[in-house]
Amino acid sequence: MIETVQGFWYPQGRSDRFEASLHIDVQTDSFELQAIAGAQQEAVNANQKGKWSAVKLSSRMGNTPRKLFLPDGSLLESSNNDQIDRLLTVTSHSGKGSMLVSRLERSWSFVLASLMAVVVCGFLFFKYGLPAGASYVAHKMPVSVPQEISEGTLETLDRFLFAESKLSAEQQNEQHESFQRLLDALPASEHQFKLHIRQMRGIPNAFALPSGDVVITDALVELADNQHEVESVMLHEIGHVVHRHGLQQVLQGSAITLIATLALGDLSGLGQLMAGVPVFLLQSSYTRKAESQADNYAFEGMQLMGIDTIHFANFITRISEPQPPATENRHAPPTEADDESEDQPQQFPEYLSSHPATSERAARARRLSNSKTQ
Repeated sequence: MIETVQGFWYPQGRSDRFEASLHIDVQTDSFELQAIAGAQQEAVNANQKGKWSAVKLSSRMGNTPRKLFLPDGSLLESSNNDQIDRLLTVTSHSGKGSMLVSRLERSWSFVLASLMAVVVCGFLFFKYGLPAGASYVAHKMPVSVPQEISEGTLETLDRFLFAESKLSAEQQNEQHESFQRLLDALPASEHQFKLHIRQMRGIPNAFALPSGDVVITDALVELADNQHEVESVMLHEIGHVVHRHGLQQVLQGSAITLIATLALGDLSGLGQLMAGVPVFLLQSSYTRKAESQADNYAFEGMQLMGIDTIHFANFITRISEPQPPATENRHAPPTEADDESEDQPQQFPEYLSSHPATSERAARARRLSNSKTQ
């Protein structure tokens, strides 16, 4: 059986083309090329013969003309895609495998299945792959990297969000001394921890920069019934630094920038990372795993120092409740301004925006407590 494929033939080393026919003998696995006679026919060797199985074919892409590469280096370009597919089907040509790809491309069910696979793989990557990768990279980085990333972040927050603390010098000294006692009792760390006290529109809040700078607000200190409650929060934030949770958040949020930085070797991309640190720290939520790790670190530190974990449970339970309008001191008598603000809706503490599952965490702290009054 002879099959004929029509197309344009391009001799090797020449830019001109000729109309030609490729005759394939299916039974003998042979072909013969014949160019249509023309004014330049005598100038080329148009009669080519050889094995059909030795002809290399480009993959089919819709109705795009197919390229057939002949053994002598010349090329036949043909739009007879269906006929070529039929030839591949009835012969043992190695290009038969490429037909499967073409069929899949034209199958709507395969296209939809591929789309679903891409969506699922994308979800799995961002849900599990990216966090796992960020965690691995964060723990492999030297401590100088989170310090460089965090540089200037506190200054930015002071400019746009925070105000100077209005706690008395005695109250601030008490917090710094308490923080230092915790550091002295905890296992040695490569991080350089430092406590900062700020005012944040009367909101009780606390967070830690990847560098080891821990920030607590006036309202958080004033909301505590005793210093052990504040210390439990300090230990929790130190735990986030030790486990590098903040750095992981920054790496995840800046994944595209980080990949581009590593690919291009342009360290200026770190500037974009640093610019995004305040946003990631204040608007992103830690995962349950990260919260559990920081809580466990706090519980171990409290037990090491003989501090009952009930203080952690009491404080996060209290901070999760809607608070009345903030004053300079929550124990001070109400003022006229306070009376006017009673009609305002109560504000939910922003501290919980990055610390979910409060009741569950409080229950864990109570189970570890030595207190008889729970």
